Order: sequence, then structure tokens, then C-alpha cells
Amino acid sequence: MTNQQESDNLFQLIALEPGQWIEHAQSIRIAARPIFKRLMEIGHAPTEDRVEMLGLVRGWMLLQGVAFENLLKAIGARKGLISANDGLLKSGRPLKHRNGHGLSTIAATLEISLTEKEKDLLRRSEEYMFWGGRYPVPIKENDRILAYSNDHLRLITTDEKLADALADKLSTIALSEKMSPKFIESKGEDACLEWAENGDFFATRASSLEIADQLKCAEKISAGTA
Repeated sequence: MTNQQESDNLFQLIALEPGQWIEHAQSIRIAARPIFKRLMEIGHAPTEDRVEMLGLVRGWMLLQGVAFENLLKAIGARKGLISANDGLLKSGRPLKHRNGHGLSTIAATLEISLTEKEKDLLRRSEEYMFWGGRYPVPIKENDRILAYSNDHLRLITTDEKLADALADKLSTIALSEKMSPKFIESKGEDACLEWAENGDFFATRASSLEIADQLKCAEKISAGTA
């Protein structure tokens, strides 16, 4: 196997593994915590620094949006809606709304059951990720008009607790969703061999090769067929 093939295989393994997307989301949300803490401090001792307040709100909402996008991609990967062939990552149509940033529509397309508050948080995070947390105006004026008329550019003091609960919910769905045949096939015999060499490699690091599949790997190895 060439270095390029090894690199492509690793790229595919990471891209198709829900646990990788979940871990990335977790790291982003950890980075957002000090921002929210500072926001709450300002809430108790109002600052006259308008730019600081705007920066904190935009930064926190933007990071939440990126984290939620990663979690939805974890669910998409589990459903076989992501491919990574020949070193190129591709997402299926359900994950492409608003260039992949349309969190509320993507969640609905994936048939994820959400409360009205959770839907609202996704919709607001989406707007900050799509443009509000990055630019003063979007590409299309109508997007700005809709964002303000629907009050999507805002943060609520209870958002952090709601975001924590929603992130846990999406992570659980990603890890409990039935694996697609594409995902199982992508592991192949190499996965069996790596599991044999590293013990519970997938159980601890990837968490998506189910126990039954691990046992099948073990049976193949014992029989000398893997």
C-alpha cells in the first residue's frame, strides 16, 4: 500500500466516523465556554464597550453553530450520507442546505425530533454561522431582512444550558442511529485487523463499530479469514 493510499484510507476513516465529528464539536463548545462566562459577567456589570458585547455574542453563537453542524454531520455519517473517496469529502443532499449551514432544515430533513426552543436555537445559531457571526451583511439583502424581521440575531441567557442539552441529544442520536451498510463496508477487513491488533480500538476511539461487528471480526480472525 502506498503512502497516498494509506493517507486516503485514514482520511476516509476519520470522515465516516461519527465519533470524530462529535469530538470536534465538543472541543469547539469547550472553546466557547469562556465567552459565555464573560457575557454573564457583563450582564451583572454592564459594559459601555458595545464592540466587546457584539463580539462575545457573535463569537459564542458562531461557535455553537459550527459545533451543531459537526453533530449533524455525525448523524449524517452514521446514516451513510457522507462519502470520502479518493481524498474528497462529499455530503449528501440532506446535509447541503445553505451550503451545509442550514442547521434547522438539515435537522428536519434528518427527521430529528426537537422542541420549539431547540429549533429556535438551531435557527439562530445557523444565522450567525451563515453570515451574522462573520460579516456585517450577507451576500443577499433578503437574508438580512429575514434575519432581523424574525429576530434570529440574538442570544438568550438560558442558551448555554439549552445548547448543552441539545448537544447531548444530537450526540446520543449519532451514536445510537443504526449504521448504514456504506459505513460498515467502509471498515472492511482492515478494520478487523486493526481491531485485533489494538484490542478495543473502535469501542474506545471510534465507538461506531458495534459489538456484533467486533465479534464478527474476532470470528474471522480466529478462523484465519480476515
